[in-house]
Amino acid sequence: MFDIEEVGVLLSDVGENSPSFSFIDLDLNSETFNENKDILFISAFAYTLSRFVCSDKVLFDIIDENSDPLPLFVNCENQKVSAFIDSVKESIDYYDQNRVDESSNIVFNLMSEEIESYDFNANILQKDKDYVLKLSSSEKYSQNTINRFLYSFKSILHDILNVDVLKDMIIPVFLI
Repeated sequence: MFDIEEVGVLLSDVGENSPSFSFIDLDLNSETFNENKDILFISAFAYTLSRFVCSDKVLFDIIDENSDPLPLFVNCENQKVSAFIDSVKESIDYYDQNRVDESSNIVFNLMSEEIESYDFNANILQKDKDYVLKLSSSEKYSQNTINRFLYSFKSILHDILNVDVLKDMIIPVFLI
């Protein structure tokens, strides 16, 4: 796949921060999906993270109800959205079969409870027919960073559903 040295890193914020969390309603009806919703959410998370770390290559852990943390490398270079989503699924399948020793302080958690050993924890929660993204962080990240990530994720998730090529996504102004 690719070398750990190529992966962008989410740098800690400067200043005094305290552990924090925030939620955002994703305004996304569950009946909208014709894709595997978990793969779609993981893809949007990877792409959002890649914009935050200014790198096409990212590393984070994913956790679901059935497994230990799975380190996941994702290449977010410009390509068709359908190819990108397929590549995320292939990466999950590959790393599930070929576990690596690398790990991250960032987790995309498909379970409803938080994993406190991570500095940056994203949870997707279903609320009726809609979804909510909850982000929590250690003192490494400010509330401003958390909020910018939430709004960026929501924007990118909606764009993934509506554009053909990753480069056609509108990068939120609060991310630049």
